[in-house]
Amino acid sequence: MSKLLPLPDFDRVSFDDLKVFTLQQDGLINALLDDLARAKGLKARPDVKPSGMEDGTDDARKPGSPRTSKGAKRRKNGGRKGSVRTADLTIHADKILKPDGVPTGSRFKGRKRFVVQDLVLQPHVTRYHREVWRTPDGKLMIAPLPDGLTGHYGPNLIRFILAQSNECNVTEPKLLDQLHAYGIKISLSQLNTLLTENKGEFHGEKREILVAGMETATALTTDDTTARHQKRNCTTTQIGNQHFAFFETTESKSRINFLKIILIAGTTCFRVTEAAAEYWREHHLPGGMVAALMMAVGKSFPDDASWEKHLISLGVTGEHHRRTASEGALWAAITEQGLLDGIVIVSDGAPQFDVGDHARCWIHAERLIYRLPCATPEQHKLVKKIRTRVWKLYRALKAYAKAETIDPVAKRNLRAWFERIFTTFTGFAALDEVLDGLLAIREKLLRVLDRPDTPLHTNSSEGDIRARVEKRKISGGTRGDEGLRCRDTFASIIKTLRKHGISFWDYLGSRFHMPGPTVPPIGDIIRAAAGTG
Repeated sequence: MSKLLPLPDFDRVSFDDLKVFTLQQDGLINALLDDLARAKGLKARPDVKPSGMEDGTDDARKPGSPRTSKGAKRRKNGGRKGSVRTADLTIHADKILKPDGVPTGSRFKGRKRFVVQDLVLQPHVTRYHREVWRTPDGKLMIAPLPDGLTGHYGPNLIRFILAQSNECNVTEPKLLDQLHAYGIKISLSQLNTLLTENKGEFHGEKREILVAGMETATALTTDDTTARHQKRNCTTTQIGNQHFAFFETTESKSRINFLKIILIAGTTCFRVTEAAAEYWREHHLPGGMVAALMMAVGKSFPDDASWEKHLISLGVTGEHHRRTASEGALWAAITEQGLLDGIVIVSDGAPQFDVGDHARCWIHAERLIYRLPCATPEQHKLVKKIRTRVWKLYRALKAYAKAETIDPVAKRNLRAWFERIFTTFTGFAALDEVLDGLLAIREKLLRVLDRPDTPLHTNSSEGDIRARVEKRKISGGTRGDEGLRCRDTFASIIKTLRKHGISFWDYLGSRFHMPGPTVPPIGDIIRAAAGTG
C-alpha cells in the first residue's frame, strides 16, 4: 500500500511548495482509496480526465504560473494598446469623449483607449441612372453596370447569403426571414436562385481541388454517408487528406461510382487495356468473356451509354459480369492517366474503396473486437487483454510512422508483434474468428511499414464528412440537381479552406472582387502547402 508523505514545516515552506505538497498528498490519498476498494473486491475510482476548465496538474506547469494550456503567457485583455483581442483590428472611427463638469484648474493627462467592436446590418440600396444615347447610325448605347454587378442584388448581399447557407447551415426559410427583418426585398425563389444558379466558377474550383489534391498526395483517406436527393437515398463520398477535402454525391455506394469520382480529376471514360484485363482476371471474370472484351483493346468509350451498348453487343448481360467489366474499364482509364500512381487509399474496409494500393483503418479494425458481445467475466477479460495488446502495437506503429524512415529491424519486429497478437488462440470462438479475419488483412493494416506516410486511421475523413451529416439533419435533402451540386461544391471549398486557415468569408469577397484579402486559387494553395507549388 502507498504511504502518506511526512508533513512539511509549515513555518518555513512557501505557498507554492505547500500547493505542490497538497497535490501530491491528494494523489496518494486517492491511491490508498483505490487499494482499499480492490481489497474489498470493489471497482476503483474512475480516471476522469480534466475537462479543460480545471487547473492543470502536470509537472510541466508550475503552480501559480500565468500560462495557458498551450504554454504561452496570458496577455492582458481589454482595449489597451498591445491587447491580444484588439491589436490587429482595423479602426473605422475614432471618437473623443470628454467628461462633463471638469473643474477649473484641472490638468489634461491624456486619453484612455477603449475599443468597441460592433456590426452594421442594414440594407444599402443604390439606384443607377444609366445614360442612353442614340448614335448617328441609329443604334442605342447604354452605360454598362459596374464590374461584378450582374443582377439586382449586390455582391456583398450574395456573399452574406452564401456564407449563411453553406457555412452556418441556415435553412432557406430562416434565411429568408432574416433578410426580410433586415429590410431586403427578396422572394424565396430569388433566394434559391442566388444560392444555386450561375456558380460555374465555384464548380470549376471544386474540380481543381481534387486535381491538385491528387497531384500532390501520397496517401488519401475516404469515407461516405447517406444523402437525400429528390426523396431518394443517395451517397456522399469524401476523399481527402491534410491538404484538401472533396465531396461528391452519387446515386449509390458502388465501386463504379467511386472510380468515376476519382476520374473527375482526369477524363472520365471506359478504356480497354491490359490493365483492364488484369483487373477482370483478378475478379474472376470468365476467360471467354475477358477474351471477347479484349477484342476492343485500345478503344475508348466516352460515356455510360456507349459502354453499355458495347457490353450488350458482346452478350455481357449478367449483372455481376457487367459490373465487373465496367469496373475494370474504369480502372484502366485511371491507370492510363496515372491518377493514383504512388497513392495509398485508406478506408474503413467498405468494399467499394478496395482499389489500387489499399490500406485499412486501425480504429475500425479494433472496433470489431470492442463490439464483441461477451456473456461471461472471462470473455470480458479476454477481450480487454487483446484490446490492450492491439493498442500497444498501434502506438508502436504510430511512433514508427513519425520517424518517416523505414527501419528494417523495427519493421521486422513490428510484423512479428502483429503475428503474435492475431494468431493468439483464446478459446472464445467469436474473438478468435475476429482475430483470424484481421490476420487475413495483415498487409492492409501494416501498409505503414513500407509507406510511413500512410495514415493509420480515417479520422480526418470522418471529421470532414460530419459537416454533411449536420447539413442533412438541419436542411434535409435537396430537390434540384443544381442544389445538390452546389452543396457538394461549397462543402469541398469550405473544408479545404479551413485546413489552410483561410476564411470562407474572405474567399467569397476575393471571388466577388471586393475590398479585402486576396485569396489565390485553391489549387495553388494546396500545391504550395504540399511543397509542389
